[in-house]
Parts: sequence; structure tokens; C-alpha cells
Amino acid sequence: MHDHSDSPVCAVTYLIHLLLQFGFGFGHSVHFVLLRLQIIQCLLMSLLQGFLLLRQFADILILAHDFFSQVFHLKPLNAELMLQFLLKYEK
Repeated sequence: MHDHSDSPVCAVTYLIHLLLQFGFGFGHSVHFVLLRLQIIQCLLMSLLQGFLLLRQFADILILAHDFFSQVFHLKPLNAELMLQFLLKYEK
């Protein structure tokens, strides 16, 4: 019997097979990288939304303080007095 494993057709077929396997493997790697990028994007967007929510909350607190300062003629917010107040009632 004659062995065709050394023939050029077999070598080309094997090379094509290896190239296809590499292409599919590369495609899976690209898909994995894109999935990781999507996860990172979602995490960053959540973080930015959290910062935006905190900023909006801070704006509401400042507006509320301004409103009550005008209504009750309070002095402007003094950070040192607030710290003393918080430490006094923390114990």
C-alpha cells in the first residue's frame, strides 16, 4: 500500500486545518477580551452613576441648608461647629 501522508495535498490540507483551528481560537480570545471590556465598562458606568448620585445628594443638602438658613435666619454652616456638635452627640 502507498502512504499518502507525505503528499503535498495532505500537507496543505493539514496546514489549512491548523490555520482554521488558530482562527477559531483567535476568535474565542477576541470574544473573551470583548466580554472583559464590557464588564469593565459596566463597572465604570456604575461607579460614575454612583458619583453622580452622591453629587445630586450633596446638591440637595446644600439647597436644603440654604432654604432653612433663609427661613430660620441661621448662620452659614460652620464646619468646626458641626464637628463639635457631632462629637458631642457621638458619645
